[in-house]
Amino acid sequence: MGGGLRIPRVSELIKETTQKNELMVHLNGDEAMSFGSSFIAANSSSQYKVRKVYLTQRPLFDIQVKIRPLVELDEANLENAEISYTKDFTLFKTSDYLGIKKTINLSYDVDMMVQAFAIHPDGREEHLLDVSVKEIEKTANSEAAKKEGSTVPKVSLSFELNRSQILKVTKAEVKFDELVRTEIKPEPVKKAETDEKKEEATDAEEAIDAAEEPENSEPVSDEETDAAPQEPEYKEELVPRNFPLLPAE
Repeated sequence: MGGGLRIPRVSELIKETTQKNELMVHLNGDEAMSFGSSFIAANSSSQYKVRKVYLTQRPLFDIQVKIRPLVELDEANLENAEISYTKDFTLFKTSDYLGIKKTINLSYDVDMMVQAFAIHPDGREEHLLDVSVKEIEKTANSEAAKKEGSTVPKVSLSFELNRSQILKVTKAEVKFDELVRTEIKPEPVKKAETDEKKEEATDAEEAIDAAEEPENSEPVSDEETDAAPQEPEYKEELVPRNFPLLPAE
């Protein structure tokens, strides 16, 4: 900071912002840059555990996001649609901090265009970015998404406003829960338990053979002794499904 104050224009801007007539320079320019870089690195790093340095900066403007269908839709379909395909909202405000991330989830079943604009304090609008998000319609109309019992697909968009005040769409995906029906299989019987049951059955047969058979006894058919087959049992559960729409960074 000390070195920067020696630049006349920088000194004027700081005086205007702080409303001071004189500025005190008490740091060496090289030291000031080293300290500042260290603070920024400590505040941003996830590789090392250091004492938190609460160094924050707010955006200079609000950021508004506009979402539109990527391909123009028929007006008749738009009037009867349950989804609002035109969405305008303020994503970041000047009361937020740089370096934060935000995620929005919305109902949408067609490919979309995401546009972002900076709204300056004087009302001026500045275009920031355009991002085409495709494969939404294909995924929303897939067999898994259309299956009875599955939840309504949602589009999830993640944004980051980094410390350089650059806005990025970091992730876009379609999410829903698919209803899956699976058969409940009985647990396998351990070999020791099976051998024990066989021995018990053998002892019981020997005891029956040793006993006197009652008169007029009729033999039991194999059909009567066979146990009836059990009906398979099923369970239903909702399984989360995520389908990325943008290349991973």
